[in-house]
Amino acid sequence: MTDGAVLAWFLASSFRLCVLRRQNRLPGNPLSYEGRVFDFNWQEYNAKPCREQNLFISHSKHLYCLADGTLKYQKKELDPRISGKTLITRFVLLDVDTGYLYGECHEIEDADDLAGFLARAWIKKPMHDMHGIPSVLNVPAIAVKNEAYRADLDLISKTTGLQLGDLPSGFSAGVHAVKQFESAVQSLLWTPRGRAPATLHLAQACSGILSAQASSSLSHLWKERWEAVPPAPDSFFAVIDGLYEESGAWRNSPFDLVLKGLPKT
Repeated sequence: MTDGAVLAWFLASSFRLCVLRRQNRLPGNPLSYEGRVFDFNWQEYNAKPCREQNLFISHSKHLYCLADGTLKYQKKELDPRISGKTLITRFVLLDVDTGYLYGECHEIEDADDLAGFLARAWIKKPMHDMHGIPSVLNVPAIAVKNEAYRADLDLISKTTGLQLGDLPSGFSAGVHAVKQFESAVQSLLWTPRGRAPATLHLAQACSGILSAQASSSLSHLWKERWEAVPPAPDSFFAVIDGLYEESGAWRNSPFDLVLKGLPKT
């Protein structure tokens, strides 16, 4: 199977899985999950999509790439001193109230484009509900120390008016979301007979659906409220477009499939 055929198969099977998850949703309020009904007062807790988001930037200790882009998993923690293995950086953005996340994997040498990642997280996408500019973005220490990350955050904060905060420490920040996202990426490595090996390119093209799968099991209950979130303004994306030598390169392959979905045949 070609890489495109693998992607089509994976997206189709994943979409069916997401539909099955969402069939637990009863129309209107209250919400239902696994046969139980919840009458939850969202307004009382000021909970809503896109209110506050946590950003995680970290290196995978188990996923890596070969020179040809093939994605591999190693149970033993990776030793960065060993040659022949390209390490991977994970970007994960977690919506605090809804448990919804968007994540991507990048080769460690190419993981300096934070602006492009956030633009893809905040633009409207097929098969992934997250969009819009949050009121608060909590960032890790590495995003402050790294010059490229800091420059992107300063520009985005100035352009959108969002408030930058410090990422809380410990489990309460939602660090489990990173593990859940990596587990979803690892699912690509479960290679049926006749399927081509998974590649980083494929994992990037599947970022949206992998992220939806990795999100909280209750995150689908927020779908209607995500639909009410206003989209990020075109002026924001125009600013991001201008950061690249080729205008709008953050939209290019393989992430064009995240933003547009599979081309219609």
